[in-house]
Amino acid sequence: MNRMKNIILLLILTFTTLTAFCEKDTIIYYSKLGKVVEAKTNAQSYDQVKQMTDTISYLESYVNKEGKWAHDGDDTKITKVNDTTYLIYGKVTAPTDTIYRKVKKYKSGYIIKDIQDKILIATGYSRMITPLIKEGKWINYYFSTGMIKSEEIYNDNQMTANKRWSESYIEDISDVFHRSEVDPEFQGGAKKLTAFLSANTRFPGKSFRRSEKGTVTVQFIVMEDGTIEGVEVLKGVSPSLDEESIRVVKSMPPWTPGTTNGKNVRVLLQVPFQFIFPKN
Repeated sequence: MNRMKNIILLLILTFTTLTAFCEKDTIIYYSKLGKVVEAKTNAQSYDQVKQMTDTISYLESYVNKEGKWAHDGDDTKITKVNDTTYLIYGKVTAPTDTIYRKVKKYKSGYIIKDIQDKILIATGYSRMITPLIKEGKWINYYFSTGMIKSEEIYNDNQMTANKRWSESYIEDISDVFHRSEVDPEFQGGAKKLTAFLSANTRFPGKSFRRSEKGTVTVQFIVMEDGTIEGVEVLKGVSPSLDEESIRVVKSMPPWTPGTTNGKNVRVLLQVPFQFIFPKN
């Protein structure tokens, strides 16, 4: 009889624990421009925080791809150290890859300071600790130098303006956005872009002789008039492969610019160049 009581008690405790776990989960929906929206039907992406214990949670991100929700990237582990410190783990749970999120309650939200390997990399105001719901001015810093990288203005998590600087603290092109309501487009579309890149990219002889291979990721800005500016290597392989990738991007004809609220805007894009040796 006592054993039966223990089993019933265990079932009740388990059910209570699971119910509390579900109630603690948080889901935030976003429009294409990153603005918080109320319903999943109006969303282009969403974040879900799954509370595993009182101190450990996981952040999962999802994006709408052609009408289907797809898991976007790796889950992020978050550990609460105390009421003012949280650990945000990257792919590798090493000290240099971990973000220390220092939080201070302010009005209906928090002042956030993200610190990586003792270097401040971002600070601003957020309505939540995780995921961040940004409001007002946010400042980002280069991890390599600690110098200011950008100042961004947010309204309900949607970026509305920004200023940017190079690592040597030279002012860069401002008001560049990662998203627009209507995306920039290469003349003729994605297939024409692929054909252009394939037809114009050459494998540098120096790199071929040295057996250099890999994927170079180039970042560039499509300006309001469709011209290409701000070309730089985001992830390189070697000097010669990087230079060839930059050359090809700079040679692209003007794009159809992206638009938001019916106005042309500057949009930051990336394109990968894969250098491989032909099979014999």
